Amino acid sequence: MGVFLITNILNSFPFLYILDLIKYHIDTSKISFHQYVIIIICFLLNVIDGIDVSVISYTGPVIQSAMEMSDDNLGIIFSSGLIGMAVGALLLAPFADNIGRKKIIIISTMIITLGVFLTGFSTNLIHLIILRFFSGIGIGSMLATTTSIVSEYTPEKSKDFWISFVLAGYPVGAILSGYLSNIILINYSWELVYLIFGAFSLIFIPIVYLYMSESLVFLKRNHSTNSLIKINKILVKLNYNKNYKFSDSQNTNHEISILNLFSKK
Repeated sequence: MGVFLITNILNSFPFLYILDLIKYHIDTSKISFHQYVIIIICFLLNVIDGIDVSVISYTGPVIQSAMEMSDDNLGIIFSSGLIGMAVGALLLAPFADNIGRKKIIIISTMIITLGVFLTGFSTNLIHLIILRFFSGIGIGSMLATTTSIVSEYTPEKSKDFWISFVLAGYPVGAILSGYLSNIILINYSWELVYLIFGAFSLIFIPIVYLYMSESLVFLKRNHSTNSLIKINKILVKLNYNKNYKFSDSQNTNHEISILNLFSKK
């Protein structure tokens, strides 16, 4: 294919159009290895969500006995986590449009890790209420963001299946939470349950940072030189032989060359 020269790309309609073409190729091509990586990571993140939401159900009776708290107080602890999830989904997740879905996923994972890990050091009701609420913020934001990014990186014809697959990680996590909690509680203590589950979440921070690609919708809205660089990297990972590269004059007039736009390897 010929070489197209788009001038003032950062402020022009073709920039948006190019990203729409990328989405078109996602919809009409086989799923690449990198797309499977994104799907699996999001599935496992939802597994972590399911584990961390359900863990209070399995450890609650033990905590209640150890701290000699009433049923009403235990109910408040349960509710604080759910309220945190609502806050995360409604208030934190929308910031993905401003800073990127990948960053929100990393922030959510950090919140979950810190909240769950510190819960293992709780000594009273107030600690538990605050930390379950804090963890819930990350959990709620995670659920909303992972489904969005999976919908962007999967073909239209199979998008519903992959979103359902990723959401299935939540009940899988709930099941694992009960099984693992039971083993740890029998042999050790409720505190260790939260320390181990917090460590599970911690593992995914570098995994998301290294292997998750940024949202195409966010890159479309960003319109920056850095966005074009990220698009180049994403195209390589998606196995598309379409090169979005700055021309020699790019440093002065923001021109970009697009080679072989529709060709594939």
